[in-house]
Amino acid sequence: MFFLLWGVLVWLGATGVFKLAGHFFFSPENPTLMILSYLLVIPLILVLTLPLYKWKQLNDHEKLKAAIFIALPGMLLDVIVMVT
Repeated sequence: MFFLLWGVLVWLGATGVFKLAGHFFFSPENPTLMILSYLLVIPLILVLTLPLYKWKQLNDHEKLKAAIFIALPGMLLDVIVMVT
């Protein structure tokens, strides 16, 4: 349940950033910023998740389940946001 809530919070934060400043990140006039934002997402996700795995002392199987619980809310909620 913890990781599901964490996934919702991460999704909410990312959605807020892109709603408020998405026109800066996805501007065809500035491809460098667009590429940089794509490249920085992966390290940011690692910074947001790996310390939690260590804090909760998860084994490999539990890490897999936690990753699914973190990703699932964003995938489902993005569908709702895109449709509305």
